[in-house]
Amino acid sequence: MKAKKHLFFDPERCTGCQLCELACSQVNAGEYNPDLSIIRLMSHPDLGTNLLCIQSRPCICGDGPESCTEICNVGAIRFVDDEEVPSMLKDRRWLAAPVVD
Repeated sequence: MKAKKHLFFDPERCTGCQLCELACSQVNAGEYNPDLSIIRLMSHPDLGTNLLCIQSRPCICGDGPESCTEICNVGAIRFVDDEEVPSMLKDRRWLAAPVVD
């Protein structure tokens, strides 16, 4: 079973394309449907900024790279192990994705 990883994103790079949601839904639910993804893209209606959130369900990607990070052509998302979290939190470029249900 895959170890628990934490989702981080770079709001400066995220374009809001939702490819990460589509890749996630394909792997986790077998179809391209953002409503079935464990990743959620939310946009602030006035500021136009993007916020990635993640549901509390576990990612079922295999032992390799997550499909959402592979499809992100701007490198805006990363999954990291527990050991990498402190260094990611120190890097102001990356934000931890909040967990939602």
